[in-house]
Amino acid sequence: MKRIFSMLLIATMLLTAFPFCAGAAGSADLDGCYDALFAGLLECSDYIDIGDYKVSEAELYEVFEKLSKNEPMLFHISGGYSYYMWSDGPYAVLPEYVMSKSEYESARELVNGELEEILSLIPEGLDDVEKALFLHDYLCVNFEYDLDYSIYDIYNMLLEGTAVCMGYALLYDELLSRIGIDSAAVISPADSINHMWNEIELDGVWYHVDCTWDDPITDRFGKASHNYYLLCDDCARSQHENCVYYTENECSDKTYEALEWRFVDSQLAFVGGSIYGLDYNKIVEIDLLSSELNVIETVLTEGWYASDGAYIGYKGGFGGYGDLLYYNDSDSINSFDPETGDTVEVYKPESGIIIGLYMNGNVIHYLLSDTGYDEDGIEYTYIITDTTPDPDPDPDPNPDPDPDPDPDPDPDPVTVVGDVNLDGAANQYDYILVKRHYFGTRILTDDETLHADVNKDDAVNQYDYILIKRIYFGTYVVG
Repeated sequence: MKRIFSMLLIATMLLTAFPFCAGAAGSADLDGCYDALFAGLLECSDYIDIGDYKVSEAELYEVFEKLSKNEPMLFHISGGYSYYMWSDGPYAVLPEYVMSKSEYESARELVNGELEEILSLIPEGLDDVEKALFLHDYLCVNFEYDLDYSIYDIYNMLLEGTAVCMGYALLYDELLSRIGIDSAAVISPADSINHMWNEIELDGVWYHVDCTWDDPITDRFGKASHNYYLLCDDCARSQHENCVYYTENECSDKTYEALEWRFVDSQLAFVGGSIYGLDYNKIVEIDLLSSELNVIETVLTEGWYASDGAYIGYKGGFGGYGDLLYYNDSDSINSFDPETGDTVEVYKPESGIIIGLYMNGNVIHYLLSDTGYDEDGIEYTYIITDTTPDPDPDPDPNPDPDPDPDPDPDPDPVTVVGDVNLDGAANQYDYILVKRHYFGTRILTDDETLHADVNKDDAVNQYDYILIKRIYFGTYVVG
């Protein structure tokens, strides 16, 4: 018996990919080994018995690599492991973890909450193609590529808002799997382009999707390209220049290629059973199977200039909520009703240039800059609220013309712990604000800061963010 150490270098992206194949006929049970390792890793087991599966050292390496690139929730493993050997192969694996079991359980709870929140934003009535498109755009506008090349997993990606291609592919894979859409990782060897993206299955047909390459670098606030959504093998290879990759699924369908909507670089909006986008200065209605865009409104009729006089051009962002579409010009956020054609100014900041927006549900994220340049911008949020009162189903036919005032008004409303935006509840909007503040993209007011410091340690940081999330999901009760 001897103990041998092995290391998967997933932290430097990915190793050379190869198909998951068995050894000698009838000798190794790679699927059984995969399942045993997966179950043990989820439990943070220090010792995982694989003796019954008769795998070789090379096959164990294959299994561990496949786990690393196909199981996004294993973000707590380092990629390294050691194993005990008999003369005929490994019989036990000792994984290396980057978290303790209790830390992993807390982190997994946070990840599950984030994923549930993202999936809750998917509009009702979408088919699988549209759901996958919605999630593609969500990743592109809510995250940015990690130019420090340090974040590869979904936990840190969700926490910090940035990752390399591996993080994008793993997060997209996990989101799709939770709504019943099959996805697989596609990787290229390090001596090719050292890249990772997804293949997804829609109605029995496989396509390539590359969320990373559809998210502009350097990041452009609110922008989501669609050049790499639903590609066939030939197109994927032509787009991923000099790329050699291995995949188990054939992607031959060209239905969605060479269509005009692929060049729309805004977040797409799903409103009233239709899909809309902002194509430079035009709101367009999109048919995913049509080669043409239907222009329904021209907006932002003029571009604008930065404080130094340099021409900025169209910096508009776009989104949708309810029955309305939303976009910005340089000094206001506006709504557009595609049914009536009416435009309404929704919000106008006191100063600064609005240089983009995107939307998550009824929350508008917009970038405000004094100079007009993205790098000087600060992100803010504006929440759309329905202020229309519900009609009284049984109105009083003889209302009192002068009702008595409340004889005992409550001068001190109850303060809800974690209610950062003071809307009466601790919810996802509050922990979004805290997370943005922590990463320096949102400045909290004094009142917001007071309510954001949940643990009362005189600092607003990741611990407050986690507590507010737990309050929202009912796993933490304020004493």
